[in-house]
Amino acid sequence: MTVLCAFVFKVAWLDSVVSIVIGCFILWSGLQIFQECTLNLADYIDPTLENNIKKTVEQLSEVCKVVELKGRYNGNVLLVDMIVMVDAKTSAFEVYQLNERIESELDAKFKVFDVSMQIVPDPESLDENDVQF
Repeated sequence: MTVLCAFVFKVAWLDSVVSIVIGCFILWSGLQIFQECTLNLADYIDPTLENNIKKTVEQLSEVCKVVELKGRYNGNVLLVDMIVMVDAKTSAFEVYQLNERIESELDAKFKVFDVSMQIVPDPESLDENDVQF
């Protein structure tokens, strides 16, 4: 098309300029795709998103602390691995309910596809009389 326009309007440089513009667009698109793929392969997610996820989980009354949180993408889905500290006297059923609640809240707020969670007891919540070996 540009060759025809350059011939009709007697503008010989038009084809070269359009080719350079198209080449720059292709390079820019390629760099964006490369950056996105590289970050996904390196298990990178936005640190602000990680902090928001951590704050959301720590706001739950049953959670004492989020010890570790690691997010990653698998294709277009977000996966989160975390270690959550809870009261040492929490029952297994309460831990199960907490796990389900965290999964549903992260899915609703951040579209997290899957949460792998490890629950650890808070040693500060134990009395000296509670520890038995």
